[in-house]
Amino acid sequence: MSTVIGPVQLYDKKDGSSERTSPQIFSNPLFDSRVYPNYRNIPYCIIREIRKDPTIQLARWAVLSPMIHTPWMYEKKKNGTQEMIDFLEENFSPLRNEFLLRAVFGTLDFGWQPFEVVLKPELGYIYIDEIKHLLHDITTILVYINNGKFAGFINQTFAYNVNVLIPEAYALNTNFETEGTDWYGYSVFQSLYKICESWDTVQTAANRYDKKIAGATWVIYFPVGKTLYKGVQTPNDEIANSLLDTLVASGGIAIPDDIQTWMDDAVDRETKGAWRIEILSADAQAQNTFIDRQKYLDSLKIRAFGLTERSLLEGSHGTKAEADVHGDVSLSVVDSRHRLLVERLNTTVVPRLLALNFGKKYAYAAGIRPAPLVDTQFATIKSIYERIIMDGDALAVEIESLDMKGMRDELGIPSSAGPKIIKEKVIANG
Repeated sequence: MSTVIGPVQLYDKKDGSSERTSPQIFSNPLFDSRVYPNYRNIPYCIIREIRKDPTIQLARWAVLSPMIHTPWMYEKKKNGTQEMIDFLEENFSPLRNEFLLRAVFGTLDFGWQPFEVVLKPELGYIYIDEIKHLLHDITTILVYINNGKFAGFINQTFAYNVNVLIPEAYALNTNFETEGTDWYGYSVFQSLYKICESWDTVQTAANRYDKKIAGATWVIYFPVGKTLYKGVQTPNDEIANSLLDTLVASGGIAIPDDIQTWMDDAVDRETKGAWRIEILSADAQAQNTFIDRQKYLDSLKIRAFGLTERSLLEGSHGTKAEADVHGDVSLSVVDSRHRLLVERLNTTVVPRLLALNFGKKYAYAAGIRPAPLVDTQFATIKSIYERIIMDGDALAVEIESLDMKGMRDELGIPSSAGPKIIKEKVIANG
């Protein structure tokens, strides 16, 4: 464990690179590699409070869930071998879902998600023991002072009351949107903050209105003067208030008849000077205004996550075809984010792992690729495969020219037998 006291000064060895520009970041580090979130970022405590919103919870899981159900394919590239493919699959298969969970939620919520890549030697290989997610509150991003490239983290470790340096080789940072070399990225809550404030304002106004229409209001009209009440000459206003106390209602008022003269000229003159009791109630139709406004704000919350509202919320207009298009757009956004996360692994963790186990020249000899969510080629493969398994004669004819295992891998269907075995079974069955 490398502890840190004082400034951290890290410089990148360019190795003949033509790069000449300095770090592209607002808080440009001059003597320290530490970079802090800029003043526009929302405090993490507020983000944790806002994400309790049910609509936001739905949107967060709507981004993650398709990724969980989309398999990863491990493929070899130039100089790659099957051993490398098996090694990568053995490493990442047990870590995959947990990594996606932490990376998606952390990156959406805070704009970035720090990880420590923990390695472990075993059986002649160096495996990933854990991709440990770090708390944003006690983690600081490091950059190389000369060019602003990501250089690792500083993490405050409470157990030892020290700052621990996590170098680039053991650090992984995910983000979807960045400006320059500001690796803190963009939190969707930058967009959600004002939307949620507006939603809360509408809810507060709706609550006030609900109290007004929760029950009827009793109104007692009484003549000015005194009346014999319970054997005693009592002022009429005291009698009215006593009557109101006996009524089961949300509230009420007592109005002397003489004052009523200038308040309501439409009242029948014959009723003046007499006792009357009426019930006043508010119109409940105005509640629809609040509901429509909140539905619109909920739609904006969904859009902040890059999703279309018709793909998640109740659709009241448009055709089924239009709804399908909305769903495809949302899946395309999810697919793009999935690929960005996997690409981050392919440019950091995967090459380091291959270099440690097979040599530096094999660092990029294999990689990971997620199966496509929305893709015309994928749809074509799926359609062909469905037709083949429904028609045995077609399978017998086309099996020679089709890569059945490749099709099954693309669709995420487990394979237990090669094409030759399948062919033999089909021919044997006539």
